[in-house]
Amino acid sequence: MTSIEQVATLATFGSVWAVLAVGHNLADHVFGQSDHQAGSKAAPSPTA
Repeated sequence: MTSIEQVATLATFGSVWAVLAVGHNLADHVFGQSDHQAGSKAAPSPTA
């Protein structure tokens, strides 16, 4: 593999990773968290 191919592979991987990360964060914002994500967090304590 030449250095140009390595750079192209890394650029492609980085671009795909960035798109997936942004899409995931946007989906969390728009649709709310999944049950799995919400289940990992502590329930709010009652103030009364």
